[in-house]
Amino acid sequence: MLEPAPGLLADILAGLEAAGERRAVRSLLSGRTAAYAGGIAATAAAGAVGALLLAHRARERRLALAS
Repeated sequence: MLEPAPGLLADILAGLEAAGERRAVRSLLSGRTAAYAGGIAATAAAGAVGALLLAHRARERRLALAS
């Protein structure tokens, strides 16, 4: 199984979060509230996916160590 380099997932999620925040600020300044809400939703979704992936990887490691 391919395993990403340490910190790669965190870097990707940080980039997604930063992009979402920039989009949200830009939308807020231009008055497009739907786009603002979309930017927040995208950032929240990226964070949730990242948390699930990290939890899954941690569980796999614990199971591998227990074997």
